[in-house]
Amino acid sequence: MATLVLTTVGAIVGGPIGAGLGAIAGNSIDRMLFAPKGRTGPRLDDLTVQSSAYGLPHPRLYGTTRAAGNVIWSRGLRETAHRSGGGKRSGGRTTTYSYSASFAVAVSARPIAGIGRIWADGKLLRGAGGEMTAEGTVRIYTGGETQAPDPLITAAEGPANAPSYRGLAYVVFEDLQLGDFANRIPNLSFEVVSDAAPPTLGAILNDLAEAAGVRISTGGLSASLPGFAAATNAPLSTWVRSLGELGEMRAIADRHVRLHDESTDTGIVLDDDLIAEGENRHSIARRSGDAPASVTFGYLDIARDYQAGTQRAFRPGAQGREDHSELPVALSAGAAKRAAQTLLQRLWTQRETAEFRLGYRALSLQPGDRLRDRDGRRWEIRRTSLEAMTVALEAEPVNPDGGVDAAADAGRAETGGDAPQGETQFHAFELPPIAGDAPTAPRLWIAAAGTGSGWRRAEIWLSGDAGASWSSIGMASGGVPMGTALSTLPAADPTRWDEIAALDVELLSDAMWLESRPALSVLAGANLALAGDELIQFRSAVPIAPRRFRLSGLLRGRKATEAAMAAHVPGERFVLLETPGLFPIDLSTDAVGTDVAVRVVPPNASVADSPQTVHRVTGRALQPLSPVHGAARVLADGAVAFSWTRRSRTGFGWIDGVDAPLGEERERYAVRCSVGAAAVADEVGEAAWTLAAGAQTAAFGMLPGAVHLEVRQLSAAVGAGAPLSADFILNR
Repeated sequence: MATLVLTTVGAIVGGPIGAGLGAIAGNSIDRMLFAPKGRTGPRLDDLTVQSSAYGLPHPRLYGTTRAAGNVIWSRGLRETAHRSGGGKRSGGRTTTYSYSASFAVAVSARPIAGIGRIWADGKLLRGAGGEMTAEGTVRIYTGGETQAPDPLITAAEGPANAPSYRGLAYVVFEDLQLGDFANRIPNLSFEVVSDAAPPTLGAILNDLAEAAGVRISTGGLSASLPGFAAATNAPLSTWVRSLGELGEMRAIADRHVRLHDESTDTGIVLDDDLIAEGENRHSIARRSGDAPASVTFGYLDIARDYQAGTQRAFRPGAQGREDHSELPVALSAGAAKRAAQTLLQRLWTQRETAEFRLGYRALSLQPGDRLRDRDGRRWEIRRTSLEAMTVALEAEPVNPDGGVDAAADAGRAETGGDAPQGETQFHAFELPPIAGDAPTAPRLWIAAAGTGSGWRRAEIWLSGDAGASWSSIGMASGGVPMGTALSTLPAADPTRWDEIAALDVELLSDAMWLESRPALSVLAGANLALAGDELIQFRSAVPIAPRRFRLSGLLRGRKATEAAMAAHVPGERFVLLETPGLFPIDLSTDAVGTDVAVRVVPPNASVADSPQTVHRVTGRALQPLSPVHGAARVLADGAVAFSWTRRSRTGFGWIDGVDAPLGEERERYAVRCSVGAAAVADEVGEAAWTLAAGAQTAAFGMLPGAVHLEVRQLSAAVGAGAPLSADFILNR
């Protein structure tokens, strides 16, 4: 513990009058230096809870540390309505509301160099590079004497009522989205960089004394601290005592206060020239039963994002109480362990006291000076007096140097990595029904992610009038595993496993991963992905390089996407669809055939500056699937009988072994038979059509030997679906 020796030396040099003057000086210093008793010292809890109260003292921060602040201005909550929906998956057309807040938080009562990371309710809100995990704007004011008022506060309060807060470091949040924080202003804490280099003990105490209006001399206090927070309106003596727990430190009272650390020594040795003649020159007494068996030391652990940590030191074989000490200082686990060991050793060492009687040559010695006895032990003077022409000293032993940092483990903590968000990328596309339901409106899917492993979210904006106006639809979060194809897939049989072809893909970031799955899991729907416009599934995903995978054991043309198998090109999109990060948007049926513009806006980016894509709405989720198993048979009279098998967008599973449900209001097909440019078209209500011989002759001028057939199932909502396209050679 820091030693505060405020006994004056007036009695030594001036007798009773000098003693009186010394008492006056000591009383004056005591009034300047110490507040009335009953006030509590610093605790780690002082730094962890944000507040908003009048008259609350702002902390003085040094080095780099983590601290909460005091909300000094707020404009209240702002409500924004979002309208979306219209389909079965989205639960109909709905209106949701989001909330944001603009406010200012005071951080430090002295200027700072800057703000690093910011946490909200313990989760990372702003990374060291300035990237936000939630939408909102942050402005940092370092407390310089020339800083101007914040423009938002000026606009809200008026130029005459907007203070500059010079000398006060504070942070302004503008329109911070509160959806992740239960629609309230979260408890914020800040990684504050107050000084360019770790400050010394002397520099910290000089600044605290100057703020208190006290002049001190801190010669020798050269030890540095990574970070320290004077977070309460405590007297200067409290900080001297608290910082003294990190090593020996004394305060010597004169008309001013002089502080020095354990490296300061008078170099005086108690030899025959100093020790007075006569008896009782030297005596040592030891107190018993008043030293703890162990000491716990609370601190802010640098390796754990400045969260509160505890290190413990104990004396082997000792029994008794456990002392507790907490200090708002940023340390490594090893340095904190050393502080606990040093404190425990000091408490045990200071059980001893010594009395010395010295000759007149010792008149210059003062409380706080250090001596060495003949055995080499160091003693610190606590009290001096002049008795019978000898100088009587009371002294305590000096604790040995604590040495290097001790080996210690900070323990594990969920710190929330500060990973970059990177560039936001997205795809907008339509799909056949993939989630087991049958949409009742056109559905647009958004897949968004980032090139950085710290990508978290982006807001989706939609425009149906060529960008003249934009609406916020919702938030894409979590990130969808996606990237690009490095190779191309050849056409294959969609009815069986493709064990020959493989697809190499490269994902956007190191945080994304693809996994192999058992065949039964794949058959049950696992590992469904969009490659170009084809839906595929894969059984094996083998990493071949950072962010690169080779996919094999493929199922092709899934969900009736066989037509896209022949259209693959290198560099086309790859999106894993088996993820909750996909964002569906149900549109109006009136949007079919029109263009929709989409923008995905990451935090701290504007809508106007974000890239956009334009998608032509086809209503694919509502389109009937292409029929399969087309067949042609020449009848005896020369007519050709065509047949096919329909597929249902509501019956992919085929779970009962009978015909799939229709999925449309009625069964209708558009058929077209052609030879070259000549064609015959018709519409039928069953999965069969007969083209009479006369109709063939009328259309083609003969009975053809080969024909091309297209069959499309019809929908009342969006018209014809994808075609069955087949060529037949007619054996006549």
